[in-house]
Amino acid sequence: MLKLFKVSFWSVLILFLSQAAFAAPTVNAVNSVTNSSLVIQGAGFGIKVPAEPLLWENFERGVDGSFLATDPKWKNYSMNATNPKYSAAMVYSGNLAGHGRAFPNSPAPGNEEDCSAYFTFDGQDALYASYYSYVKLGGPFQGTGKFARFNSQSAYTGVPSFITQTTAAAYSYPTINTGSGGPTFHNIGFKMAQNKWNRMEMFEFLSTPGGAKNGIVELNENNGPNLIPASFDGITRASGISSKLNIFLLPLMWANLTGENYADMYVDDVYIDITRARVEIGNAINWHDCTTREVQIPSAWTNNSITVSLNLGRLKEDEKKFLFVVDSNGDMNTIGFPVTINGSGEVDPITPGLEPAQNLRDVPVQ
Repeated sequence: MLKLFKVSFWSVLILFLSQAAFAAPTVNAVNSVTNSSLVIQGAGFGIKVPAEPLLWENFERGVDGSFLATDPKWKNYSMNATNPKYSAAMVYSGNLAGHGRAFPNSPAPGNEEDCSAYFTFDGQDALYASYYSYVKLGGPFQGTGKFARFNSQSAYTGVPSFITQTTAAAYSYPTINTGSGGPTFHNIGFKMAQNKWNRMEMFEFLSTPGGAKNGIVELNENNGPNLIPASFDGITRASGISSKLNIFLLPLMWANLTGENYADMYVDDVYIDITRARVEIGNAINWHDCTTREVQIPSAWTNNSITVSLNLGRLKEDEKKFLFVVDSNGDMNTIGFPVTINGSGEVDPITPGLEPAQNLRDVPVQ
Protein backbone atom coordinates (compact mmCIF):
# COMPACT_ATOMS: atom_id res chain seq x y z
CA MET A 1 0.00 0.00 0.00
CA LEU A 2 2.88 2.30 0.87
CA LYS A 3 4.53 1.56 -2.49
CA LEU A 4 1.31 2.43 -4.34
CA PHE A 5 1.17 5.71 -2.43
CA LYS A 6 4.72 6.59 -3.43
CA VAL A 7 4.00 5.97 -7.10
CA SER A 8 0.87 8.12 -6.94
CA PHE A 9 2.75 10.89 -5.13
CA TRP A 10 5.55 11.08 -7.67
CA SER A 11 3.11 10.88 -10.56
CA VAL A 12 1.19 13.83 -9.19
CA LEU A 13 4.44 15.73 -8.56
CA ILE A 14 5.70 15.14 -12.10
CA LEU A 15 2.33 16.20 -13.52
CA PHE A 16 2.41 19.36 -11.40
CA LEU A 17 5.94 20.24 -12.48
CA SER A 18 5.09 19.59 -16.12
CA GLN A 19 2.09 21.86 -15.95
CA ALA A 20 4.16 24.53 -14.22
CA ALA A 21 6.88 24.26 -16.86
CA PHE A 22 4.40 25.00 -19.63
CA ALA A 23 2.37 27.67 -17.81
CA ALA A 24 2.09 31.03 -19.53
CA PRO A 25 4.32 33.80 -18.15
CA THR A 26 3.05 35.88 -15.24
CA VAL A 27 4.08 39.52 -14.74
CA ASN A 28 4.02 40.86 -11.18
CA ALA A 29 5.89 44.16 -11.38
CA VAL A 30 7.54 46.54 -13.84
CA ASN A 31 10.01 49.18 -12.68
CA SER A 32 12.40 51.70 -14.23
CA VAL A 33 16.14 51.24 -13.84
CA THR A 34 17.08 54.23 -15.98
CA ASN A 35 15.04 56.52 -18.19
CA SER A 36 15.27 53.97 -21.00
CA SER A 37 15.51 50.61 -19.19
CA LEU A 38 12.82 48.50 -17.51
CA VAL A 39 13.00 45.51 -15.16
CA ILE A 40 10.10 43.04 -15.31
CA GLN A 41 9.48 40.71 -12.35
CA GLY A 42 7.29 37.63 -12.47
CA ALA A 43 7.37 33.90 -13.15
CA GLY A 44 7.42 31.44 -16.01
CA PHE A 45 9.55 33.56 -18.36
CA GLY A 46 11.83 30.63 -19.14
CA ILE A 47 15.57 30.84 -19.73
CA LYS A 48 16.81 32.81 -22.74
CA VAL A 49 20.48 32.49 -23.68
CA PRO A 50 21.74 34.82 -24.90
CA ALA A 51 19.37 37.41 -23.51
CA GLU A 52 20.08 39.80 -26.37
CA PRO A 53 18.46 39.30 -29.79
CA LEU A 54 20.54 38.36 -32.82
CA LEU A 55 19.77 41.78 -34.27
CA TRP A 56 17.92 44.96 -33.42
CA GLU A 57 18.11 47.39 -36.34
CA ASN A 58 16.24 50.69 -36.28
CA PHE A 59 18.61 52.26 -38.86
CA GLU A 60 19.24 55.27 -36.61
CA ARG A 61 23.05 54.88 -36.78
CA GLY A 62 23.12 55.56 -40.52
CA VAL A 63 23.29 58.72 -42.62
CA ASP A 64 20.44 59.72 -44.91
CA GLY A 65 21.31 58.75 -48.48
CA SER A 66 24.26 56.52 -47.61
CA PHE A 67 24.33 52.80 -48.41
CA LEU A 68 23.24 50.29 -45.77
CA ALA A 69 26.46 48.40 -46.52
CA THR A 70 28.44 51.21 -44.90
CA ASP A 71 27.50 49.21 -41.80
CA PRO A 72 29.53 46.00 -42.20
CA LYS A 73 26.76 43.77 -40.84
CA TRP A 74 24.72 44.41 -44.02
CA LYS A 75 25.84 42.80 -47.28
CA ASN A 76 24.37 43.95 -50.59
CA TYR A 77 22.19 41.58 -52.57
CA SER A 78 21.70 43.24 -55.93
CA MET A 79 20.54 42.21 -59.40
CA ASN A 80 20.74 45.11 -61.87
CA ALA A 81 19.33 47.43 -59.27
CA THR A 82 20.40 50.14 -56.87
CA ASN A 83 21.78 48.96 -53.56
CA PRO A 84 19.65 49.86 -50.51
CA LYS A 85 20.22 53.06 -48.59
CA TYR A 86 19.32 54.81 -45.38
CA SER A 87 16.38 57.14 -45.93
CA ALA A 88 14.50 59.83 -44.03
CA ALA A 89 11.75 59.98 -46.66
CA MET A 90 9.52 57.37 -44.99
CA VAL A 91 10.07 56.08 -41.45
CA TYR A 92 8.07 53.95 -39.06
CA SER A 93 9.79 55.39 -35.99
CA GLY A 94 12.78 57.59 -35.34
CA ASN A 95 14.47 59.48 -38.15
CA LEU A 96 15.70 56.84 -40.62
CA ALA A 97 14.63 53.60 -42.30
CA GLY A 98 16.08 51.27 -44.91
CA HIS A 99 15.03 51.96 -48.52
CA GLY A 100 15.29 50.19 -51.86
CA ARG A 101 13.85 51.16 -55.24
CA ALA A 102 13.37 48.56 -57.97
CA PHE A 103 13.02 49.48 -61.66
CA PRO A 104 12.32 47.28 -64.68
CA ASN A 105 15.36 46.72 -66.91
CA SER A 106 13.34 45.50 -69.89
CA PRO A 107 9.95 46.28 -71.42
CA ALA A 108 9.03 42.61 -71.04
CA PRO A 109 8.21 40.91 -67.71
CA GLY A 110 10.39 38.15 -66.35
CA ASN A 111 13.22 40.21 -64.90
CA GLU A 112 13.99 40.28 -61.22
CA GLU A 113 14.84 43.66 -59.78
CA ASP A 114 16.28 43.26 -56.32
CA CYS A 115 17.83 45.99 -54.21
CA SER A 116 18.07 44.30 -50.87
CA ALA A 117 20.70 43.53 -48.25
CA TYR A 118 21.18 40.59 -45.92
CA PHE A 119 22.50 39.81 -42.46
CA THR A 120 24.42 36.61 -41.65
CA PHE A 121 24.90 34.77 -38.35
CA ASP A 122 25.76 31.33 -36.99
CA GLY A 123 23.39 28.61 -38.20
CA GLN A 124 20.22 28.12 -36.16
CA ASP A 125 17.42 25.55 -36.06
CA ALA A 126 14.90 28.25 -35.10
CA LEU A 127 14.50 31.86 -36.15
CA TYR A 128 12.02 34.64 -35.30
CA ALA A 129 11.76 38.01 -37.03
CA SER A 130 9.59 41.08 -36.61
CA TYR A 131 9.84 44.04 -38.97
CA TYR A 132 7.82 46.88 -40.48
CA SER A 133 7.41 47.11 -44.24
CA TYR A 134 6.09 49.93 -46.44
CA VAL A 135 5.56 49.61 -50.22
CA LYS A 136 4.64 52.26 -52.77
CA LEU A 137 4.37 51.43 -56.48
CA GLY A 138 4.84 54.04 -59.19
CA GLY A 139 2.08 52.52 -61.29
CA PRO A 140 -0.44 49.67 -61.25
CA PHE A 141 0.14 46.67 -59.01
CA GLN A 142 2.19 44.21 -61.03
CA GLY A 143 4.88 41.61 -60.62
CA THR A 144 5.87 39.97 -57.35
CA GLY A 145 7.05 41.63 -54.19
CA LYS A 146 9.42 39.39 -52.26
CA PHE A 147 9.52 40.26 -48.63
CA ALA A 148 11.87 39.11 -45.89
CA ARG A 149 13.25 35.60 -46.05
CA PHE A 150 15.15 33.11 -43.94
CA ASN A 151 17.83 31.22 -45.85
CA SER A 152 20.63 28.74 -45.35
CA GLN A 153 24.07 29.15 -46.95
CA SER A 154 22.97 31.40 -49.83
CA ALA A 155 21.04 34.69 -49.62
CA TYR A 156 18.66 33.65 -52.39
CA THR A 157 18.88 29.98 -53.37
CA GLY A 158 19.96 28.43 -50.08
CA VAL A 159 17.70 25.85 -48.46
CA PRO A 160 15.92 25.30 -46.16
CA SER A 161 14.20 28.66 -46.64
CA PHE A 162 11.04 30.57 -45.73
CA ILE A 163 9.82 33.61 -47.67
CA THR A 164 6.67 35.72 -47.90
CA GLN A 165 5.66 37.08 -51.31
CA THR A 166 2.82 39.11 -52.75
CA THR A 167 1.61 38.65 -56.32
CA ALA A 168 0.14 40.90 -59.00
CA ALA A 169 -3.29 39.90 -57.72
CA ALA A 170 -2.26 41.50 -54.41
CA TYR A 171 -2.51 38.20 -52.57
CA SER A 172 0.35 37.09 -50.37
CA TYR A 173 1.66 33.63 -49.79
CA PRO A 174 4.47 32.01 -47.84
CA THR A 175 6.92 29.80 -49.67
CA ILE A 176 8.61 26.97 -47.78
CA ASN A 177 11.56 25.06 -49.25
CA THR A 178 12.64 22.05 -47.21
CA GLY A 179 15.66 21.32 -49.40
CA SER A 180 14.01 18.54 -51.38
CA GLY A 181 11.48 18.62 -54.20
CA GLY A 182 11.42 22.38 -54.69
CA PRO A 183 9.40 25.08 -52.89
CA THR A 184 5.87 24.65 -51.59
CA PHE A 185 3.52 27.60 -52.08
CA HIS A 186 0.65 28.26 -49.68
CA ASN A 187 -1.94 30.77 -50.91
CA ILE A 188 -3.22 32.38 -47.72
CA GLY A 189 -5.38 34.99 -49.42
CA PHE A 190 -4.67 38.13 -47.42
CA LYS A 191 -3.76 41.38 -49.13
CA MET A 192 -0.57 43.22 -48.24
CA ALA A 193 -1.74 46.82 -47.95
CA GLN A 194 0.21 49.42 -49.91
CA ASN A 195 1.09 52.93 -48.80
CA LYS A 196 1.03 52.04 -45.11
CA TRP A 197 3.36 50.46 -42.61
CA ASN A 198 2.65 46.77 -42.02
CA ARG A 199 4.15 44.74 -39.20
CA MET A 200 5.24 41.28 -40.31
CA GLU A 201 6.34 38.46 -38.01
CA MET A 202 7.95 35.21 -39.12
CA PHE A 203 8.97 32.15 -37.15
CA GLU A 204 10.44 28.88 -38.37
CA PHE A 205 11.64 25.80 -36.51
CA LEU A 206 13.45 23.33 -38.72
CA SER A 207 12.35 19.69 -38.62
CA THR A 208 14.64 17.80 -36.25
CA PRO A 209 15.83 15.41 -37.50
CA GLY A 210 15.31 16.28 -41.15
CA GLY A 211 12.07 14.80 -42.49
CA ALA A 212 10.30 14.80 -39.12
CA LYS A 213 6.87 16.42 -39.00
CA ASN A 214 7.79 18.55 -36.00
CA GLY A 215 8.69 21.67 -37.97
CA ILE A 216 6.90 24.94 -37.26
CA VAL A 217 6.18 27.86 -39.58
CA GLU A 218 4.29 30.97 -38.44
CA LEU A 219 3.43 34.17 -40.29
CA ASN A 220 1.58 37.09 -38.69
CA GLU A 221 0.51 40.37 -40.27
CA ASN A 222 -0.26 43.45 -38.18
CA ASN A 223 -0.50 41.53 -34.89
CA GLY A 224 -3.07 39.12 -36.31
CA PRO A 225 -3.31 35.31 -36.04
CA ASN A 226 -0.96 32.81 -37.64
CA LEU A 227 -1.69 32.74 -41.38
CA ILE A 228 -0.04 29.42 -42.19
CA PRO A 229 -2.81 27.02 -43.32
CA ALA A 230 -3.70 23.91 -41.33
CA SER A 231 -2.75 21.83 -44.38
CA PHE A 232 0.96 22.47 -43.70
CA ASP A 233 2.51 19.03 -43.16
CA GLY A 234 5.03 20.01 -40.47
CA ILE A 235 8.14 19.31 -42.55
CA THR A 236 10.49 22.28 -42.79
CA ARG A 237 13.77 20.44 -43.38
CA ALA A 238 13.91 17.39 -45.61
CA SER A 239 15.36 14.03 -44.66
CA GLY A 240 19.13 13.98 -45.14
CA ILE A 241 19.42 17.78 -44.94
CA SER A 242 21.43 19.18 -42.03
CA SER A 243 21.72 22.85 -43.09
CA LYS A 244 20.61 25.50 -40.61
CA LEU A 245 19.19 29.00 -41.05
CA ASN A 246 21.95 31.59 -41.10
CA ILE A 247 20.74 34.44 -43.37
CA PHE A 248 18.03 37.08 -43.06
CA LEU A 249 17.23 39.02 -46.23
CA LEU A 250 15.50 42.40 -45.94
CA PRO A 251 12.07 42.89 -47.59
CA LEU A 252 13.44 45.09 -50.41
CA MET A 253 12.87 42.93 -53.50
CA TRP A 254 10.46 43.18 -56.45
CA ALA A 255 10.23 41.15 -59.64
CA ASN A 256 8.61 41.58 -63.08
CA LEU A 257 8.03 45.32 -63.19
CA THR A 258 7.41 46.75 -66.67
CA GLY A 259 7.24 50.09 -68.44
CA GLU A 260 7.74 53.13 -66.23
CA ASN A 261 6.67 51.37 -63.08
CA TYR A 262 8.87 51.14 -60.00
CA ALA A 263 8.63 49.93 -56.42
CA ASP A 264 9.70 52.01 -53.45
CA MET A 265 10.22 49.70 -50.49
CA TYR A 266 11.02 50.74 -46.93
CA VAL A 267 11.85 48.68 -43.84
CA ASP A 268 12.19 49.72 -40.21
CA ASP A 269 12.55 48.33 -36.68
CA VAL A 270 13.93 44.89 -37.57
CA TYR A 271 14.16 42.42 -34.66
CA ILE A 272 15.69 38.98 -35.23
CA ASP A 273 16.20 36.24 -32.64
CA ILE A 274 16.62 32.49 -32.26
CA THR A 275 13.44 32.13 -30.19
CA ARG A 276 9.91 33.48 -29.95
CA ALA A 277 10.66 34.55 -26.36
CA ARG A 278 10.35 38.33 -26.22
CA VAL A 279 8.72 41.30 -24.46
CA GLU A 280 6.16 43.56 -26.14
CA ILE A 281 4.25 46.65 -25.07
CA GLY A 282 0.82 47.16 -26.64
CA ASN A 283 -2.04 49.63 -26.65
CA ALA A 284 -4.76 47.30 -25.26
CA ILE A 285 -5.03 45.20 -22.14
CA ASN A 286 -5.88 42.08 -24.17
CA TRP A 287 -3.08 40.75 -26.38
CA HIS A 288 -5.47 40.03 -29.24
CA ASP A 289 -7.03 43.50 -29.12
CA CYS A 290 -3.77 45.42 -29.58
CA THR A 291 -3.63 47.40 -32.81
CA THR A 292 -0.05 48.39 -32.01
CA ARG A 293 2.52 46.28 -30.21
CA GLU A 294 6.19 47.17 -30.01
CA VAL A 295 8.93 44.65 -29.27
CA GLN A 296 11.33 45.58 -26.46
CA ILE A 297 15.08 44.92 -26.52
CA PRO A 298 16.23 42.48 -23.79
CA SER A 299 19.65 42.62 -22.15
CA ALA A 300 19.11 40.20 -19.22
CA TRP A 301 16.69 37.27 -18.91
CA THR A 302 15.98 34.71 -16.21
CA ASN A 303 12.87 32.73 -15.37
CA ASN A 304 11.77 35.45 -12.92
CA SER A 305 13.31 38.68 -14.18
CA ILE A 306 13.87 40.43 -17.51
CA THR A 307 15.66 43.69 -18.25
CA VAL A 308 14.79 45.48 -21.48
CA SER A 309 15.67 48.71 -23.24
CA LEU A 310 12.53 50.69 -23.93
CA ASN A 311 11.24 50.88 -27.51
CA LEU A 312 7.99 52.83 -27.84
CA GLY A 313 7.93 52.77 -31.64
CA ARG A 314 4.61 54.41 -32.56
CA LEU A 315 2.97 54.06 -29.15
CA LYS A 316 1.74 57.47 -28.09
CA GLU A 317 2.94 58.99 -24.85
CA ASP A 318 -0.58 59.72 -23.62
CA GLU A 319 -2.20 56.35 -24.45
CA LYS A 320 -2.56 53.41 -22.09
CA LYS A 321 0.13 50.79 -22.43
CA PHE A 322 0.27 47.13 -21.39
CA LEU A 323 3.26 44.84 -21.14
CA PHE A 324 3.35 41.24 -22.35
CA VAL A 325 6.00 38.53 -21.97
CA VAL A 326 6.09 35.80 -24.60
CA ASP A 327 7.92 32.54 -23.87
CA SER A 328 9.77 30.26 -26.28
CA ASN A 329 6.58 28.28 -26.97
CA GLY A 330 4.80 31.44 -28.11
CA ASP A 331 2.61 31.56 -24.99
CA MET A 332 2.11 34.89 -23.24
CA ASN A 333 0.20 36.63 -20.46
CA THR A 334 -2.82 37.40 -22.65
CA ILE A 335 -3.94 40.07 -20.17
CA GLY A 336 -1.30 42.77 -20.26
CA PHE A 337 0.36 44.32 -17.24
CA PRO A 338 -0.51 48.06 -17.22
CA VAL A 339 2.35 50.55 -17.35
CA THR A 340 2.47 54.31 -17.67
CA ILE A 341 5.64 55.63 -19.29
CA ASN A 342 6.29 59.36 -19.27
CA GLY A 343 8.29 61.46 -21.68
CA SER A 344 11.52 60.63 -19.86
CA GLY A 345 10.94 56.90 -20.31
CA GLU A 346 10.22 56.34 -16.62
CA VAL A 347 7.57 53.88 -15.44
CA ASP A 348 4.91 54.78 -12.91
CA PRO A 349 5.01 51.81 -10.48
CA ILE A 350 1.93 49.57 -10.49
CA THR A 351 0.34 48.12 -7.38
CA PRO A 352 -0.56 44.48 -8.12
CA GLY A 353 -4.20 43.66 -7.58
CA LEU A 354 -5.62 47.06 -8.54
CA GLU A 355 -7.67 47.55 -11.66
CA PRO A 356 -5.73 49.11 -14.56
CA ALA A 357 -7.85 52.27 -14.40
CA GLN A 358 -6.72 52.81 -10.82
CA ASN A 359 -3.04 52.45 -11.70
CA LEU A 360 -2.82 54.38 -14.95
CA ARG A 361 -2.28 57.94 -13.84
CA ASP A 362 -0.32 60.73 -15.44
CA VAL A 363 3.31 61.15 -14.48
CA PRO A 364 4.85 64.57 -15.17
CA VAL A 365 7.75 64.75 -17.58
CA GLN A 366 10.95 65.36 -15.66
